[in-house]
Amino acid sequence: MPLRDNYKAKWLAAIDPNSTQLGEISVDGEKTVDNVTSTHASLIADIRALHDTLIQGGNAARSLCEVMDEFRLLGTIDFKEIQHNIDAKISTMPSKIIARRLRDVLRASQERIGLLSIMCMEQQDTIENLTSSMSILRHGTAKLQTTAINTLFIGQRATRDELEDYIKCPTKPRRGSEYNEYDEDWSSVLTNDRSYIDESANNNHDFNSGGDRRIPDHDNDSDTEERQVATVTKVRKIPDIPL
Repeated sequence: MPLRDNYKAKWLAAIDPNSTQLGEISVDGEKTVDNVTSTHASLIADIRALHDTLIQGGNAARSLCEVMDEFRLLGTIDFKEIQHNIDAKISTMPSKIIARRLRDVLRASQERIGLLSIMCMEQQDTIENLTSSMSILRHGTAKLQTTAINTLFIGQRATRDELEDYIKCPTKPRRGSEYNEYDEDWSSVLTNDRSYIDESANNNHDFNSGGDRRIPDHDNDSDTEERQVATVTKVRKIPDIPL
């Protein structure tokens, strides 16, 4: 037996049977090393994946800042600029810098979205109120149109044909349009000429009493005839007024 084996046998015999064997320690050590190595590899992959995700988030945040700055003037509100010099090189920044930039962009976005949401709600309320007012206005306009047609334009109980004719041509003569008003001296067609009546009465009185009759000259007869003709003419101008 070689000396090495001999001494090994003596050494194994001297070891406490209850103590951990060197072989077992070696096996446990190898397993631990393998587990740590595997953990390192997995952790490295996770860190790289996390960093890639942060870079993608940083690029998205940069695009978001561009949009917010492009539309920062809304009505009477002038929002502050959100973009930063770091945005152009965000993909080259370490993870902690990218994460901080994402945090700041989220804070600014939260404030912007809150203000815009309030503006949208106010505008929606305004639109609803305006729609309600327009509905009331349309209803009142329709009633006004109906009243105008039944009073000013056509008359009560206008027929469908009359309405259609009015819509086609509002300037076309309507019901009763043939009626003409009196002339400026309209009262003379309703009363007799007082001076002519008085003169005739005086002439008759003189004739009956046997006094001298004054025969009117040719000019007076002419005036009388003209007054009579004028009176008849004016009477004939009186239109037929339907009751």
